[in-house]
Amino acid sequence: MPVYLLPNASRPMFCHLHQLENWSTPTDISRGRTYTNADSFYLDLLAVHDNYLLYQGNAAVHEIDARSQAKDLVLMKALLHQFTNRHVCEGPFVMQLTNMHSSNFPVDEDWNINYIIDLEWACSLLLENLRPPFWLTGTGVDEIEGREEYEQFVDGHYWYLSALQTPKSLFNHFREHLEPMFDEVPKMIARDGISLFWRPEMTLCVKSKLDEYAQYLEEVQGIFTNN
Repeated sequence: MPVYLLPNASRPMFCHLHQLENWSTPTDISRGRTYTNADSFYLDLLAVHDNYLLYQGNAAVHEIDARSQAKDLVLMKALLHQFTNRHVCEGPFVMQLTNMHSSNFPVDEDWNINYIIDLEWACSLLLENLRPPFWLTGTGVDEIEGREEYEQFVDGHYWYLSALQTPKSLFNHFREHLEPMFDEVPKMIARDGISLFWRPEMTLCVKSKLDEYAQYLEEVQGIFTNN
């Protein structure tokens, strides 16, 4: 029987990383980048979320939105070690499918899986990243809410790792499932105070984001007007 070896010589193949690059958002994770520990990997993923807010013209629609996202990103970094497993931070690494969309699993009339497609997004990840697909709940990844139905996710571990790998849902996951685990702080105080530490001269950064959004709206309007 032939033996096939999979070389570990390229970056983790997350679908969302390539989507962001297609949207002109730099990930700063080179194609030849490999990881030997969890911290550097997770911090690089969080840096990708930073870049999305920095480079996407429509990432923030008003000042409160921009500061709220910045606050969440600062806290996600600060809480990294509370929601990841330090005992497996250097392995083991196991091959996993990262694009676990339900359409990638054709089934027969008895719901037996016939095939698995979209294998190009498989990569070797830490064991703690092996999570059940969100669609088992019958709900969108950024729409899962409520405590009673999802008690098994109460420690926040699932939500934190899901937030890292899904730009669409990071902020919803953090606000719905992670932030409520801590003592309540008035939203305005937390937002305005913590967001200042996302970037130096945060006030100028927010103004720049609002200018970019105004330009984005003009460009979109121009596309439809010209057509």
